[in-house]
This record gives sequence, C-alpha cells and structure tokens, in this order.
Amino acid sequence: MMGKDSRYHLTAVLFFIFAACVHVMGYFTNYFYVIGWILWLPALILSVIAVIRIAKDKYIIHRHINKKKIYVSTQFIVLVVSFVYVIFNIIYNCYILRNGGGEYRDGIYWLINLGERIREISAEEYGRLLLAEYRMFTGHILFLYALIIMFFKGRMMENETDMK
Repeated sequence: MMGKDSRYHLTAVLFFIFAACVHVMGYFTNYFYVIGWILWLPALILSVIAVIRIAKDKYIIHRHINKKKIYVSTQFIVLVVSFVYVIFNIIYNCYILRNGGGEYRDGIYWLINLGERIREISAEEYGRLLLAEYRMFTGHILFLYALIIMFFKGRMMENETDMK
C-alpha cells in the first residue's frame, strides 16, 4: 500500500524528471518556455504540502532517523548535484546576460537593459539571450523539486523507522 508521502515523493520525482527534460531543451530551443512556467504550479503545491507537514510536526527530519542513511541516499545526492548545477547555471547564464536581454520590436533585434534599448543585435545573439533567460528560470525549479523529493523521502524513512 502506498501512503501519501510515497505518492508525493513519486509525483515530485516524475515532475523533476520532466522539468530536467524541459530545462535541457533550453540549450537547443525555447519552444517549451510556457511549459517551464507551468511546471512551477505543481512545485508550489508540493511545497505548500511540505510546509504544512513541517508546521504540523514542528520538525523537518525526525531525530530517530539515521542521518548517515540520509546522506548516502540517492535523493540527497540528487539534491547536492542539483544545487551545484543551479549555482553553475546561474553563473553561466548571468555571464551571458551581463549586458542585458533581447527584445524584438519593429523587425529589429535589440539588446535591452532595464527596459532601455542599448544597441541593435543579430538574430543569433537574440536567440542566445532568449535561451539563457529560459535556462535561468527553468534551472531553479530543478533544485526546488530536489528539495521536495528529499523532504518526502525523509518522511518515508521516518515512517519506516516508526514501523520497526
């Protein structure tokens, strides 16, 4: 029988995989931009469920759970790798966007910074800036899903500890 925590964990894992695929597509195309925004909704719902659980129980990880078991779990490794990747993603894409973003207006591609047109740019440069923006916002969701996965895995470990 699958408990609520197991279902939330499985849901978060599936959305993490889907979000990772959408993010990776951001290195090639920005056709999935809207899907990237839609992926925030389940992440926020699962986050609210996790926060309610934390508030209800008044702790994040039960004190009887073996911490070493958590640190070697696949979920913890995914969390750490996601965190490191998100830091890399931020630095890399901030470097690309250091002078501003792209805008297409009146048949001309523009480099804009804080809403002000800086200079005219090529279509290739415009595409590169759009992809950097796409990867910037879809990268953050990976870490959020990894946190959710780790939280519900901890809850499942807690339930296993209570059953013993």
